[in-house]
Parts: sequence; structure tokens; C-alpha cells
Amino acid sequence: EGEIPAELDGTLYRVGPGQTRNHDITLKHLFDGDAFVHAYSIRDGKIRVRAQFINTPQRMEEQELGRMIYSEYGTLAPELPEGYQPKFNGKNQPSVNIIPWDGRMLGLSEGGHPAEIDPKTLEFRSYWDYYGTLPENLSHTAHPKFDLRTGQGYCYGIVKGPGLALVVYRMEKNGKLEELHRIPQPGFFMVHDMMLSDEHIIFAILQVKYSL
Repeated sequence: EGEIPAELDGTLYRVGPGQTRNHDITLKHLFDGDAFVHAYSIRDGKIRVRAQFINTPQRMEEQELGRMIYSEYGTLAPELPEGYQPKFNGKNQPSVNIIPWDGRMLGLSEGGHPAEIDPKTLEFRSYWDYYGTLPENLSHTAHPKFDLRTGQGYCYGIVKGPGLALVVYRMEKNGKLEELHRIPQPGFFMVHDMMLSDEHIIFAILQVKYSL
């Protein structure tokens, strides 16, 4: 109800899972489903909406094969045809958050590298590694925090493989990451978010952990 303020001028981006079925498989969790991005362009008291799936390489592989290939957070993929080898180790869905950084628009998940998305066409460009400073075996939080005084951001990830270290980075204004801390963990915990204070980055490491 009401009117859109005429002084609003810009684009709001939202991202989230965009389906409840993957071909003939009913997805079992709200986190499951290919990432779907909306762009709400606001100008002169009007809104123009664009929306589409983010065509990651894993999504396109499933579309070409016509079936679910990769397991999701809460849904296991069915057995693949004999002899078929998936092209990737898993499906990294940039479906949790979307941010502007270093002149790019990045779709974020909890399980892999950010996905760079074209802000005009909403097409997938590539997975992004901050000019080679985000290691291949490290995940990337979907909830970075930003210091408005310095313009720097802070993010973290969990090492995939032996060590299971929690690695904390500062997002420098040159677009690269600077590693600050590497904290070994006794197991694989779901570290969903962090808090940023004037002097500290605060993590809640809860007792519940995954059995690998």
C-alpha cells in the first residue's frame, strides 16, 4: 500500500534458493535448490524487477543431463547412470547472501568460493578467489562484516581437509585478502556467523559438530 518515495534511486539485490524440485527429485530442506537472484531497480517512484537462476557450471551440467547430479544440504542425489563422472566435487550454491565488493557483485554461500554475478544481466561470470588470495581448499562465509571507519571487511572460512582450521581474513580495499589468524578445530563445526567489535572478531563455536 502507498507510494514508493521518488527520491529512492538504485537497485536492491536479493538471492535465495529458487526451487523445491530438482528435475524429478523433491528437495527436503529450505537451503536446497539452485540460487535465484532478484534485482529490484527503483527510480522515479517505480520498480522494475528482473529475476533468474544463477547459471553456475554445476547447474548447467544438471540441466544438460536432465537430472539431479549433486547432493544438496538436505537432499541426497540419486544414483548416477553407470559410467557417468560428475565434472565437479560438489555443488556450490551462491544462495545465501549477495554483496558489492571491489567493483564486483558477489553471491555467497557457506560451502565454497564467492560467485561473481553480472549486475546488469544477472549472469554467472566465475567463482572468485580475491586475486588468488583465497585458497582453493577454503570455504568462505556468507556473512562478512565491514568496518565503516576503514572500509575494510572481515571474513573467514574452514579448511577443507586435514586440519579443519578456522581461518580469518581481512578484506583489503585493493580487493585482496590478508590472513589474520588460523585456529585449529577439534572437529567440523557449523560456524554460521561472527561478530565484529572495535577490537575483536568474536566466534561462537558450539558443541554440536558434524560426523565426517
